[in-house]
Parts: sequence; C-alpha cells; structure tokens
Amino acid sequence: MIDLHCHVLHGVDDGPDRIDQSIQLLKEAATQGISTVCATPHVDSWADGRTEMVLTDRLNQLRNAISRHNIKIEVILGSEIYFGVGIESIRSYRFSTLGGNGKYWLVEFSSEIFPSIVENFVTKSMSWGITPIIAHVERYSLLHLRPKYLKAIADAGALFQVDAGCFVGQYGKRLQKRSEHLVTNGLCHVVASDAHDMVKKPIFMTGAYKAVRDLKGPKTAIRLFHDNPEAILRGMPIPSQRDKKMIPVEKPTS
Repeated sequence: MIDLHCHVLHGVDDGPDRIDQSIQLLKEAATQGISTVCATPHVDSWADGRTEMVLTDRLNQLRNAISRHNIKIEVILGSEIYFGVGIESIRSYRFSTLGGNGKYWLVEFSSEIFPSIVENFVTKSMSWGITPIIAHVERYSLLHLRPKYLKAIADAGALFQVDAGCFVGQYGKRLQKRSEHLVTNGLCHVVASDAHDMVKKPIFMTGAYKAVRDLKGPKTAIRLFHDNPEAILRGMPIPSQRDKKMIPVEKPTS
C-alpha cells in the first residue's frame, strides 16, 4: 500500500513532536503493509522558502533514522495545504505538490466550506496545471447534502481522498456512511491514513483495506490503496470510476 496523507514529520505540525515518535509510526505503517508514505505536514498560503528548508531538513533526518532502524519503507515529501487567499503563491515550491512532481496537491478546507467555493478553486487549480486532491472529503457536510455538489466538483477535475479510519467506524457512523457512499459511487480516488500519532489518530490502513474490499471488491481496494496513489506520485492521470447514477447520502436541509 501507498499512504498519500500522513503527518509523520516531527516537530512541524500537530503530528509527532520527536523523531522517535515518527519512527514508531513508520514501524506500524510497515507492519500494515505500507511501502511508501508521503509526508504531508500542514501548511498554508503563507508558506515560503524557509518552510521548504525546514521540511526538507526534517525529511532528511527522518530518512537517516529509517536507515538506522532498517525500516523497509520510503518516505517522500508533500504537504496538506489549508485553502486560503494566495494559495497560488506556493505552487512553485516542491513541498506544495505530492512527491514534488508539480501535478497534484492535497488541499484541506474549512469544515463548512460552500460547494461553489470548492468548485471555483478546482477550476482555477486545473488551469494552473495542478489537480487538487480534496483531503478527507467525507468531513465537509455541505458537499454531501446533494449529489450534484460532489459531481460538479469531480467534473471540474478534483480527486477525493477519504481517511482510512472512517471505514472502521473510528469517526462515527455518519462519516462511515459517507465514506462507503463515496466508494460505492466511484467518488473515492484515494484512501489514506491521515495518521498523526499512535494513539489519537493512528494508522487504520489494514482495516480500511479489508472494509473497502468487502464493500466493492479487491480490484477497487487495490486501486484506492495502491494504483491511484502510485499514479499520483508519478504525475500520471487517474481514470474515472464514477457511477453516473449517484444516490444521496443525506437529506437536504431546508
């Protein structure tokens, strides 16, 4: 498996404070069958060259520790960008896109973001040549009120990432139902851990893989946990698997 969303770098966000905690997280990742982790620390539109220097330094420290501990896992650099004014200003930095390939970036929004704002951003991002991956898309309540919202954002070019813990009920029934709905209708393109630590937000990739396999079959599970993430890191396109006849997951509110 390839984990495209993981807060594994130490001392840069709300992930591990110390490098030994990062190593613990990576040992668990390897145990769960993950071969590649994309480190995605939180950044925003104020990030700059100094941010890149710090993240690159932390990555090199972690890679050296991985070698010393003989962990069979590769860690590459990306980021989770919080959407805001001026986001386009950081697209020239390598950390802004996953694996630094300039093709895909992982973007997080406020929990009550309006669908039209997301759609407009996706359109702009595509015009810059960068495909946005919407981080933990299951969290944004307004996007799930009507099927047309998610469809419009996907049609604009976005990909959707779902947190692994949702499939095992870690974040409640509502998010589990949303996540299953996304997979069933071909609107989940990547499942990733979004892990931060070993206790509050650990890795649930093995359990999530089994849940997706049971829900939609082994081909879908392989695509969401390996093939699509691999293509993204290579800067290759992801084929659409969306079911055109989408069913609503939640009733619209008046």
